[in-house]
Amino acid sequence: MILQWYSSFDAAQSLWQLTAALLLLLTLGPGLAGRLNAHRNSMPDLLAGSQWLQGTLFLSGLWLLLLFSLTFGPSAGTMPDDDANASAAAPQSMESMIRDAAEMQDQRPYMGRGGLIGSFYFAGLRYFEAQGNTEQPLFAARRPWLRIPMTVLALFHLAVYLAAAAVVALQLQHYQLQPVRQLIFLTVWSALIYAPIIHWTWGEGWLGIRHVIDSGGGVLLLLCTGTAAGIAWGAGIPPRSLQPEMAQKSMVLPPAAAEALLPVGMVILAGALGVYSVPLRALAMLNVIAGGTGGLILTVILTNLIPRRMTAVSNYDGFVFGMLISICSAALISPMTAVVCGGAGTLLTLVLLDVAGLICRCFLAPVARMAIPLSLGMLLPGVFATSANGVLQWDGGVIKSLIHGSTELMLWQTLAMVSVLAWATIATAALIRVLRLSAVGPTRPESGGA
Repeated sequence: MILQWYSSFDAAQSLWQLTAALLLLLTLGPGLAGRLNAHRNSMPDLLAGSQWLQGTLFLSGLWLLLLFSLTFGPSAGTMPDDDANASAAAPQSMESMIRDAAEMQDQRPYMGRGGLIGSFYFAGLRYFEAQGNTEQPLFAARRPWLRIPMTVLALFHLAVYLAAAAVVALQLQHYQLQPVRQLIFLTVWSALIYAPIIHWTWGEGWLGIRHVIDSGGGVLLLLCTGTAAGIAWGAGIPPRSLQPEMAQKSMVLPPAAAEALLPVGMVILAGALGVYSVPLRALAMLNVIAGGTGGLILTVILTNLIPRRMTAVSNYDGFVFGMLISICSAALISPMTAVVCGGAGTLLTLVLLDVAGLICRCFLAPVARMAIPLSLGMLLPGVFATSANGVLQWDGGVIKSLIHGSTELMLWQTLAMVSVLAWATIATAALIRVLRLSAVGPTRPESGGA
């Protein structure tokens, strides 16, 4: 049922979200997959083959009918939503509001907050607003996206979800798992890993209500890197070469081309998630590019100082690491600060990778090279925020913000980073073991009679 509400939406904001959804499908999926598969010789194109189309249609239907509710619905098993107006009447149930929307326009529904996963309020595309209240949105999970319809929000996050699912599917392709088992894995992974993590941070979950900041999509990238690590850990086997029929397809995306799409996808993602106005959205996109520029400048300097240690891969890493450092706090810092953060973060990342590589070569894998700068980037909002509730009031003073940074927000950002990585890695590995996903062995030739 469509719920009529009382205000208007911003057409420009809605158009941008739909445009960003299309661009994310074309950039973020293949870009992130190419980065996590940087050591592969080739990677299948996301748009090649009927199996990709069938899987996309299935996952799209699953998202719209069920997963969107589990992700952005009210938290299951929790108390009603808080109300800033103490004189307002007690929250009403959704069914009561639907009966007479005109009389119930000042009421708040029974919406849970602070839980681990969403409920089934939005299952089957129920309770989508046709209009909206930009001052006090009906649904708690829509507060970061006040000026777009619920349907646009669902379609935008469908594109984000499909990009993440495509990354996971490409990780599974390298182990030649049976198609049916791949589909089972993606379905269970979506419900038990993707939906809870996004609900924690982007919805009204236990981290979201404590003001955890993810203005650039670092949570999504941490989720994908943790899932990739969990797949490798849970499978316990080295990845085999691509299937012959996959390698022989005419549409094969070279890893270099795929990796080149990653910076584009990150800039679009930073400008489309949790940004409240057009100027802030433009600032977020500019700061992500500025962070990458700072990382690239630092690697060029290091190349002249220690040319034997720096390679073309290191130069690319410097650009990407700089963007990853800045992406999680893209809307909180000035462009010049982003350049400094990108350069300093890149240097710290390269040092950490060298030290970790001396301890264990597994830290040099593409997953670790993504996780380290993303983890550092998740800590920046706590460094630059003067308080958990006053992030957008930051005055731009770097030294002042470092001195008066919010310890509380810093701790919650750290907990969010650890929780997302740990749950994505451990739960994915356990899921593979439980479903007993194993590689398909080579077909044995039939023995002829002697």
